Amino acid sequence: HVRLMVDMESGLSGGYVQKTCGGGSQYRHRECNNPLPKHGGSDCSKIGFPIEHNNCNIEQCPVDGGYSSWGEWGACSKTCGSGQQSRNRSCDNPEPNHGGQNCTRLGAGIEKRDCKAKPCPINGGYGEWSEWGVCTKTCGGGSQYRHRECNNPLPKHGGSDCSKIGFPIEHNNCNIEQCPADGEWGEWGQCTELCGGGKQYRIRGCNNPLPAKR
Repeated sequence: HVRLMVDMESGLSGGYVQKTCGGGSQYRHRECNNPLPKHGGSDCSKIGFPIEHNNCNIEQCPVDGGYSSWGEWGACSKTCGSGQQSRNRSCDNPEPNHGGQNCTRLGAGIEKRDCKAKPCPINGGYGEWSEWGVCTKTCGGGSQYRHRECNNPLPKHGGSDCSKIGFPIEHNNCNIEQCPADGEWGEWGQCTELCGGGKQYRIRGCNNPLPAKR
C-alpha cells in the first residue's frame, strides 16, 4: 500500500510502503516546477532524479512461538494400581524471537492423564478373635482355644497370607484348680477274738488323697 505525502511549499511529495517491521521502503518525489522550464530551457533530468528511495523499519518482526507435535506418553508413575503419565511438547515450531510471544497463549506444554497398571498385591490381615471355646476339663487343668480368620482383608493379587503375622489359633490353660478328692477306706484290722466270734475294724482317713479346697 503506497500513500503519497505532498509538501505544498517545497513542491516535494513522498510516500511509503506500509510495513511496520522486517524492512520496507519509502519514497519521495519532486516536481520540475521551480521554475518550470520555458522558452527552450532544459528540463530537470540533468540535475538529478525526480524520485528518491529510502529503506525504513528494517528491524526484524516479532516471531510468536508455536508448539511442535506432542511427544509419546511417558511411563505410568505406579507399577500397580492407579497412577499418572505425562507427555510434552516444545515451543519450537517456531521458537519465539525478536520479542514475540511464547506458547503459553496456546495452552500448556505438558499434558497428564490417569493410568492404571495391573492390580497391586493385597496382603492378608487377621480379623477379630473368636470367643474362647469351652474348657476341655472342669478341674485339674484343661485347655481352651479361640481362632481368627485371615479375612481383614483377604489376600488378593498375589499378596501374602497371614502366616507371617501370627497364628490363626490361640491356646489357653483353663480350670487349673485341683479336682475335689474323697478319702478311701484303709485295710481291715485283726479280729478281736481267735474263735467264737469277734470284731474287726477298719478306718478311713481323708488323706488319700487329701481333699482339695473347693
